[in-house]
Amino acid sequence: MRYFGKVQATPKSGLDLLTEADLASERLILSKLQEEFPDHTYIAEESPTSTPAGEWVWYIDPLDGTSNFSRRDPHFAVALGLVQKGIPYLGVVYNPARDQLFSAAPQLPEGEARFNGQPIRTLSTSPTLGAASLGTDWPWDLDLRQRTAALLQHAAPHVRQIKIRGCAALDLCDVALGVLDAYLHPGCQAWDLAAPLAINAAVGIQLFSSNQLWGPSHQPIVACNPSLIRDIQPLAALIANRPLHPLK
Repeated sequence: MRYFGKVQATPKSGLDLLTEADLASERLILSKLQEEFPDHTYIAEESPTSTPAGEWVWYIDPLDGTSNFSRRDPHFAVALGLVQKGIPYLGVVYNPARDQLFSAAPQLPEGEARFNGQPIRTLSTSPTLGAASLGTDWPWDLDLRQRTAALLQHAAPHVRQIKIRGCAALDLCDVALGVLDAYLHPGCQAWDLAAPLAINAAVGIQLFSSNQLWGPSHQPIVACNPSLIRDIQPLAALIANRPLHPLK
């Protein structure tokens, strides 16, 4: 937290930003994980030089919500996700500003989703779409921003509220908590998604994306309470130019 609100953000690609905090966080995480799991593959946001080869692949976002972080907005997180043969195995998302820790290992019997050490309760039925709270965001890929605009235009008259908060990892965790009823994003990277998808899977959230989820390009993601699937599907079509498939 010594960097919080005290570092200068520099442009990276499109409108994406980078700070020294991103780099320092990534160096620390990689050094610890590689020492513990030397045979695993690592794909981190600020040094994505590896390809997702092998059975075990770590996807690391050392600072999701860099723009928020640089402006002293506490809505940011560190996200670590371990994927086994294309299936989320372990996810940890931590917001140090609020001391919020999400974790899950959905492939393990004792891997239930937890929030600050307490089990996340079994899903209740979400309200109707008209009473639902949705989340979305503006992609850093400028060509994808028109899809967020289309989603806002079509969804705004039919839902209670739509939140744009600048941190996909935390927003997806809020779907698991029930703070949001659904989250739709037209273009996330794998390191944004691996950790929170494990947490959502452990809770029973319905997840949709493309069949290239773990590739190098931006991919659409939809997470929603199962009771809202029918209502969310027309909105999901607005953020993707290809069919979305349920994730395992």
